[in-house]
Amino acid sequence: MQYLSPFHILSDFSTGRKYDEEEVRKAKKRILSEFELTGGTTIVLGNQEMDKDSVLKFFDKLTSESIDFHSKIYNDKLLLHFLEYRDLEIFYQEQLLEEYQEDSKFLHFIAPYFNYQYNLLLFEAVRKQDIPTLQTVLEVDYPLPAVYKGEAYKNTYRYIRGKTQDLGDLTEKSKSSHIYGAEILPFFNPNFIKIFNLLPDYFDAVRNEYADYVDTLAVELHNKARRTSLAIDILESAMSLKIRKDVWNRLDYVLQQLKPAHQQYSKWAQPNTNTKTQTNFIWIIQIIIMLVFLMYLIMSRSGPTYSSSFDDYKSSDFFKSYSQDYMDKILESTISFEQQNQDSILNDIRTKLDKLNGMQEKWKELIEADSIN
Repeated sequence: MQYLSPFHILSDFSTGRKYDEEEVRKAKKRILSEFELTGGTTIVLGNQEMDKDSVLKFFDKLTSESIDFHSKIYNDKLLLHFLEYRDLEIFYQEQLLEEYQEDSKFLHFIAPYFNYQYNLLLFEAVRKQDIPTLQTVLEVDYPLPAVYKGEAYKNTYRYIRGKTQDLGDLTEKSKSSHIYGAEILPFFNPNFIKIFNLLPDYFDAVRNEYADYVDTLAVELHNKARRTSLAIDILESAMSLKIRKDVWNRLDYVLQQLKPAHQQYSKWAQPNTNTKTQTNFIWIIQIIIMLVFLMYLIMSRSGPTYSSSFDDYKSSDFFKSYSQDYMDKILESTISFEQQNQDSILNDIRTKLDKLNGMQEKWKELIEADSIN
């Protein structure tokens, strides 16, 4: 529950003054009269908005003993600010609530208020993947007796438990239908895995269960979908979790079985792209050169300015822009792109260029003959 210090109302008692039932009764009457004066259904005390029923319950809990506990809290500003505002400053200590460890009654008194803030703080850090805040909170041990841990971790445990069940559902789905990578990968987000590992031993059982589901899912991905690479990735991710040794060994066994199969498949499936790449670039260059000359022939016959000889054609801006030097640069860039089998590539290109030079001579004869006519 949200903590409210009574010293927002009973300021005189904050200095250690003994409980005075008459003073508390007067304060209660004063606060209740504010509802009548304002006509509202709520008033603000401290940092909380409270209705009349909440105010009545608050005063009913004030006793001589509880006032002493509230006084301890009030005088410990780090504890007070955490209970009221969820301030992180309290976690920058070597040990939380060290001075109160022998006072079991006080720890029992603050447990509902402490767990209320601790539970929300931890859950929000996990849900938002706020790793710095989570590290700050978990850097020091949980300060209350183990019996209170369930309430402190409640929301976080439900969240992680839900994630684990979602992974279990996905594993079941993989046994009967195709599942997409986009469905799988969120469960192995590096930040999520890191957060999972930061959580205390209270979460050990659910971590081991998570890894069990990964084991089954990886086998299904390999056996039915032949997605061995993805299976290996999720196994390696799960093996980075803080899990029992026997669970880790089981994941490792499956991983070692899948790796040779994946390597053999990769060897078979790897295409030899050298020949195809070489052939494509050579034909692209050849087509470019042929198109350049064809475009020139069309333009020289249809344009208003007609070049009468091949020498004029060679001196034209159009030819210069697509000269042999320019083509050589294209060839050089192609060769640098494909370093393997360089000699054979060059020989093949030279053969193609020899053929193109022969075609160029024929085009030269055609152009000169056309200029004579």
